[in-house]
Amino acid sequence: MPNPPVAVENLLTPKPATTRPIFDISDRAAAQAKTLLSLRPPEDRALRVKVTPGGCSGYSYNIEPWSGPAPRDDYRANFDGLTVYVDKTSLLFLAGTTLDYENTLFTRRFVFKNPNAIASCSCGDSFTVAPTPDAPPPLISPCSQKSDPPTKS
Repeated sequence: MPNPPVAVENLLTPKPATTRPIFDISDRAAAQAKTLLSLRPPEDRALRVKVTPGGCSGYSYNIEPWSGPAPRDDYRANFDGLTVYVDKTSLLFLAGTTLDYENTLFTRRFVFKNPNAIASCSCGDSFTVAPTPDAPPPLISPCSQKSDPPTKS
């Protein structure tokens, strides 16, 4: 019986013949990322995607160029010559997510299409997910917290 396809590849394990990343990148986003990374030295041409507590809705997406050796415990996915690293905790939030790139008359930005998000802020930089026991608690910024009206003394 053949092994089922692995969702992502750990840097310490050999790559199976068929893999399907748990986190995907559209062709537009991959092309834009490769263009931006082409300005960097060859050893610095990877991306690291991370979800951190914070932002108006509880969690924020972070994309940064990655320099140096691969993070030991991160997962790696390759998208037509673009290497992307994602840490284990962030995978809890990014399962099934596609990173896309929007280039319109008014905006040029990377956009996360996350099926796990149950709400997001108006700009799309932060999001909320249904609570799970493994996830770190969200940090909600003061702009999204509602205060009670002042009481008369």
